[in-house]
Amino acid sequence: SGLPTRLRDAGVPQEMLAQLAADAMLQQRLLVNNPREMTAAHALAIYQSAY
Repeated sequence: SGLPTRLRDAGVPQEMLAQLAADAMLQQRLLVNNPREMTAAHALAIYQSAY
């Protein structure tokens, strides 16, 4: 469909991944319903995979 599938293709700089992960950890409403424990390291790994 022409939409970017990776963060880099959407113009997100790699240097922002750590900040995105830290910001994701502030979303407690979503984290409390997650069936698995989520840490900042997990969030960063997800963003790195999407990069």
